[in-house]
This record gives sequence, structure tokens and C-alpha cells, in this order.
Amino acid sequence: MSRILFCDDNLRAKLHYAHIDAIELGCRDCAFDFVEDQPPEAIVQEVQEDPDCFYLTDPIGLLNACTKLNYQPNDRTILLVSDKDNQILSPIAAQLGQLRFVLGAPNPSLLRGFVASVLEFHLSGQIRGIIPRLLRPDGINAKSIVLTDASARSKVQEGVVEFFAEQIQHHRTTLVTGISSYPKYLGDVVDEFLMNAIWDAHPARRTMDRSTPPALDPNEQVEIECMCDGANLSLSVTDHHGTFPSGAFAKPIRYALGFKDEPQLNEGPGGAGLGLLMTLQKVAALSIEVEAGQITRSVALLRGDQPLREMQRRPRSVMIFEKR
Repeated sequence: MSRILFCDDNLRAKLHYAHIDAIELGCRDCAFDFVEDQPPEAIVQEVQEDPDCFYLTDPIGLLNACTKLNYQPNDRTILLVSDKDNQILSPIAAQLGQLRFVLGAPNPSLLRGFVASVLEFHLSGQIRGIIPRLLRPDGINAKSIVLTDASARSKVQEGVVEFFAEQIQHHRTTLVTGISSYPKYLGDVVDEFLMNAIWDAHPARRTMDRSTPPALDPNEQVEIECMCDGANLSLSVTDHHGTFPSGAFAKPIRYALGFKDEPQLNEGPGGAGLGLLMTLQKVAALSIEVEAGQITRSVALLRGDQPLREMQRRPRSVMIFEKR
């Protein structure tokens, strides 16, 4: 069995050596070979024939592979973008919804973690998402909240804001200035995630009035996890409906690539509407982890080394882990 991550030679020529090292380390973490000297024709053929090969490329490489080599983007395509606007991909816009991993040029440590998360998920088929590969376990401060009463949503929001404000103060000597709004941003994000978990994920509640909190059954509790390792701030919200439909993944992927003019989709359940797009305006990375009928976990990440203004200028990372 050949486990290979192929890097498009066009992308390879643009990458900083630190990013190349990070990708190589991410591969090594999962016993993958990193191959960076093959022409696109050979890469496309290998990826199409071998289900254990991945293709790392950029927008120009993906456009050429799709238009000239009949390549179809899939869950073994990793797209690395350096700009928020990728209209160059307009000719293949209809195929972009098949992507699952768009990485917005993160710093080397995050890039290593993102790549390893994708490869590990492919190998194990188990959803661990991005947090185990990203946050340093030795320095984590965490806060766990279990929502059993939908009317306590605003209280949860306050707790999230308070936790991250405390973490920024605690790590003020190592985090950059210009991130004082991040706790408020994560408070807004947790509210969006909870709306999705309480209403959108439940078939009978999608059209209900959201000003009236519904009663939650014991098996409907929602788990909130806040974490900070002194470098990154992460927030995850988990429900156990597992109702996020594959067809709804296109919207956050397209948004991360700069396509904001998408017609309304038949989004179905799982909160793939405006809520996720609003979330993407406020975070550096969004991960969605889904096992049908079992779990939906939404994870938001903000970087402690990236001030607000820089974060707003940079492309977002969107990663979708779908256990079939």
C-alpha cells in the first residue's frame, strides 16, 4: 500500500521552506511519503488509481488539473490558498463543493497539524478532528460546559467570553496585541453553533420560532469545550444528531475560496446557512466533523499570534471530516 501526499510542482515552487518542512512532518506523523517532484499528469493518474494517495495543490494547479486532465476534486484533495479571493476557480465553480479541505496558508505549526489531521482521518476512519493535532497537551487550559436546558444559551455564551478573556490575560506576555475582541467573537460563534445544535440539527425544530427555547430530551444535551494552549484559542460544540447533509458542505467551502454569490441551496438540516458564513468571518479556521446519526461537532479556531486585522485579511481554513 502506497501512502503518498503528492505536492503540485507549481505549488512547491511557491512554498517557503518552513511550510515544506511542516507538510513533510505532517506526513511523517502519519507514515505518509511526501513526493514533490512529479508532474501534474502523473499525480492525477496516481490519485485516481490509488485510494491512499492525496493531492496537495493550489488554485492554479487545481484549475489546470480539472480543465486539462479531467481531475475531479474529492476528499483526498487538499487545497492550499494564499488569497481570500480565488475567482480564478470560477470555471470549475460547480466542482468546488466536492472539496473537503481548504487550508488558508496557516503558520507552519498549524499547517503540520492540519495535514496530519487529514491523513490520520483517512487512515483510521475515526473522527478526532483538528484539536488533538493542533493544541499542545502540556499547556492546555480548558473549560467544559454541558447544555441541558436551551434557555441557558446566553449563560453559556457569557461563560465562553469570560474563559477566553481570562486566557488572553493569563498569556498576555506570549500572545500578540490586537486580539482583545477574540473572546467576544468566540461568544458570537458559540451562539451560532448552539442555534445549529438546538434547532437546525433537529428535524422537527428547523422551522420553529427560535425566540422560544425548546425542551431538550436527556439524549439531546450539547457539549461545549473551550481550550487555550497559550498559542491558539479553540471552541467546539458537539450534538448527537449527526444530521449535517453532504450537500450542505459546499457553502462554507465556497465562502473560504471567496465565492459569496452562491444561489440558495436546499441546505437541509445541520445549520449550513448564514450562521456558518457569519462564523467564518470571525475565525481563522472552521472544522466540521460529522458521523451520520451519531455526532456533529463544529470547531472554531483563532490564532494567538495573529492580530484581528491580519486575520481579517487572510484566507480562512475550512476542514470537513465526514465519516460515512
